[in-house]
Amino acid sequence: MTELPPSRPLEEVTDIVYQATKSRIMHAYGKVIEFLHVLKPQPYDEVLKIDLLLSEARDAIPQHLRLGTLEEMKNDPPYKLVERFVLLIFWHKAICILHRKFWDAEPVMGLNEEFNYSRKSCVVSSLALLELQDQVCIFASAVVMIALNLPFSTSRDIIKCLLANIL
Repeated sequence: MTELPPSRPLEEVTDIVYQATKSRIMHAYGKVIEFLHVLKPQPYDEVLKIDLLLSEARDAIPQHLRLGTLEEMKNDPPYKLVERFVLLIFWHKAICILHRKFWDAEPVMGLNEEFNYSRKSCVVSSLALLELQDQVCIFASAVVMIALNLPFSTSRDIIKCLLANIL
């Protein structure tokens, strides 16, 4: 019987790394959706556990899939830029969705700071989504992305950041 070769590390640039990384983020995103659809009230500790899962997924994004400055990425192929934007947009949306329930929650038993982490997380991720939206517009204005009809190349795709605008 033949054995499969060992897995390559995610830091190595291969065609499958993006899908593996996105899968990890989407798994955490799925936990957020499951949590929000539970009918009985859930403890705030569960939110913090899911937030930790999301943070671990973000920290596991390999360096070559992280967003850099516009100058650093100017020679990268457009599909690589889209991959980087998609990973961050999904991650920030998951954070906003997870914590928005506690954005304006009343403090329990006079503890004014119980949900401050959720408030801060919502604000930080919302602002990051708006910043990503701005960067997407800059990249989308490039003739290459419009000519190739890549995602984010039209104004209809801006609605993906609507949650950040609301928060």
